[in-house]
Amino acid sequence: MRILFARNDPIPPFRHDVLTLFGKYGMRLGLAVDLWAQRKEPGASQEGRWLAGKTFACGKSRFGFLNQAIRFFFFLFIFFINLSDYHVIQVRDRPITACFWLLAAKVKRKPFFYWMSYPDDIGYWMLSDHCTGFKKYYYFAKGCLMHGLLRWIVFPLSDHAFVQSDKLKSMISDRY
Repeated sequence: MRILFARNDPIPPFRHDVLTLFGKYGMRLGLAVDLWAQRKEPGASQEGRWLAGKTFACGKSRFGFLNQAIRFFFFLFIFFINLSDYHVIQVRDRPITACFWLLAAKVKRKPFFYWMSYPDDIGYWMLSDHCTGFKKYYYFAKGCLMHGLLRWIVFPLSDHAFVQSDKLKSMISDRY
């Protein structure tokens, strides 16, 4: 089985849950997991040992937002063409990105999984509480956008959604 796993972390992965679940144990179970990620720093190396599959980096560049958006859609287009290799598309903690991958999964008739390790909307609302001026309203609006995407698009249209803990599961089931 081959999984396309889109996430926000840099390549190579450093989070133990990703390294253990999808790297170490996934390989033992015969899973091939290709990572699609964003680099955090312009020019950061994407070299690293990910033995469970291929790695693809698409993200921030020194040429700014427009270049970043063009690269994002270019990579998405390339993957959209080649999605026949994958059995499952999974996105972690990226509601906006999840909408694009969800559309691709539905068009290509592939199962779509969403993994939430922390609710983005609550994080942005908490951040807005600690800001002043324009940033306060920006983060509040971004939290509302994330909440709307998760509540009305990502969770209802996902084939499976999972969370990191039982506490988060009960909170999510009450909120969304």
